Amino acid sequence: MENIKKHIPNVVTSLRIVGTFILIFLQPMSAVFLVVYAFSGFSDVVDGYLARKLKAESELGSKLDSAADLLFYAVSLIKLLPLLWARLSRKIWILVSIIVVLRLFDYIYFAIIYGELSSTHSMLNKMTSVGLFGIPFLINSQIGNTYCWIVAFISLAATLYEIHNHSKFKKERCT
Repeated sequence: MENIKKHIPNVVTSLRIVGTFILIFLQPMSAVFLVVYAFSGFSDVVDGYLARKLKAESELGSKLDSAADLLFYAVSLIKLLPLLWARLSRKIWILVSIIVVLRLFDYIYFAIIYGELSSTHSMLNKMTSVGLFGIPFLINSQIGNTYCWIVAFISLAATLYEIHNHSKFKKERCT
């Protein structure tokens, strides 16, 4: 029984991968799409919780989770970006582009200076993730556009906070 418990988080992660593949074939914003999307997103929270709770954290689980995350983000972008591009103002896309450029610059700079990638699990980054996850559920509502602006500004704050922390990290490492 103990051996089976150790595999539960990886099974949940594997189900997220299956759910993500199913999303490829579904019509974006349909009820079925949103249910599978919600399952896939919530399973990301559940697998980590279960891994810690069952003391089943593993290198395989960590790599599987990262691969599942990357796949989920990629499929979500492919399926949702055309819809969001059509619905959101060009001004918000300018802000999103600035955020992406700043994030990429920060990641690349940190990787070059310290030889590793770094992304913090700050409260602002978590708020950004939850906010981004909620967009498909709210984009067609009256508050959809305002919601996207709020998420964009939280993401900008998270990005600037991370850049600040990385610059502080450099100063601390030099002293």
